[in-house]
Amino acid sequence: MNFIASMLLSLAVPQALADGSYSFERIWALAQKNLPSLSAARHEGEAASIAKDRAGRHWYPRAFVTGRAFNSNDPAMNFMGVLGQRKIEATDFAPSALNHPGGHFFTQGTLGVDLPLYEGGMRHALSLAAHRGWDAKEAEQKAVTSQEYSELATHFAALLTFEEQKAQLQALLRAVEGIMSQYRIGSKSNPVGYSGLLGLKNLKNRITGLLIENAAKADGHGGAIRAAVKELPEGWKPATAAARQFLTSVYPSRPTAVVPLAVLAARNGAEAVEKMKAVERAQLLPRVGVFAQGDLYNGKRDTATAYTTGAYLQWNIFNASQYGATSQAEHTAAAAHARADQLAQRMEGQAVAARSASLALEKNLLLLDESAALLAEQTSTARTLFRNGSINALQLVEVLSRRADLLVNRAAAESEWAQALATLKVSE
Repeated sequence: MNFIASMLLSLAVPQALADGSYSFERIWALAQKNLPSLSAARHEGEAASIAKDRAGRHWYPRAFVTGRAFNSNDPAMNFMGVLGQRKIEATDFAPSALNHPGGHFFTQGTLGVDLPLYEGGMRHALSLAAHRGWDAKEAEQKAVTSQEYSELATHFAALLTFEEQKAQLQALLRAVEGIMSQYRIGSKSNPVGYSGLLGLKNLKNRITGLLIENAAKADGHGGAIRAAVKELPEGWKPATAAARQFLTSVYPSRPTAVVPLAVLAARNGAEAVEKMKAVERAQLLPRVGVFAQGDLYNGKRDTATAYTTGAYLQWNIFNASQYGATSQAEHTAAAAHARADQLAQRMEGQAVAARSASLALEKNLLLLDESAALLAEQTSTARTLFRNGSINALQLVEVLSRRADLLVNRAAAESEWAQALATLKVSE
């Protein structure tokens, strides 16, 4: 019993890695089950698929069956009921029998088939529109998935960035506290030494404030991920990895000639609307079909059958509400195409801007990492000079402050890079 309970619990709770962290792949798999936007897109896609299949069966014949049972003293219904039983007698034509037949019980059933041969192309146009509608929903579902994936990856990358920044800020804070603990010339009687002590204290406060800001930002991104994956426990953490390595893995390079999914969905939707012009034109054309039906009549005299076969022509010679419908459909289709073009233009601009920004930020990150290595070496040298008395505390504080500035700038640049890559994924 305990084994079964533990198995059910393991299925209900997302599995963490050995160190208690969660990989992005695991989080994304759970998010796909929980996000309402993805669920709505899936249901809309299924509905569009069903609509497509239904519209594609427009050439099938229509079969129907009707039945009724009634009791009536109506002269016409009684006479036709007996006639349907094929049991009319001479006495049925007596005026008293025709005028006052009394109440009689009848049953009647009909089985029929209707096969439209020509409907002005209306059903065919509706089928094409349904197919394009399904294509639009399929592309829209992929676009929504890409959007949610990018947002979740951006939050995950931000957590990795702030984890790296936190570790580096804590190391810098320990270094400053270590220097302060060994500082012996910070009395007010020594203005230069005291000024150095004040500089160290000010730097410590600044680093502490940066750590508080770091924690707040990390909590915000972690909360956004937990909103998408409610099964995540309190205090969860992302799997340890470099943010740059993670972003490179989730945003592989793509050919720039790919049509954005959102644009593809909009254009397919516009083409679906385009097909409605043919539907409206078909309302003014004749409809031709064939039909066949069999009838069963039953009453107190007997049971009999009959059949009817034939063809029909239906043509709306005049319908005032239909005039202008084709022109309206043309304007609606033109507007849908224009909106799709507008979206394509906007997303192309976003892609160009995001591509330029991502390349610039990637180069900037390389330069910042190079500067970090140089500054680390400079900091080590400055600390040695400070211990030897070659430089004072204020000069050391300046070097350490530049390191704090670099950590802030690098985290900001990496966050902007992640956002640019996310925009590029959605726009391309």
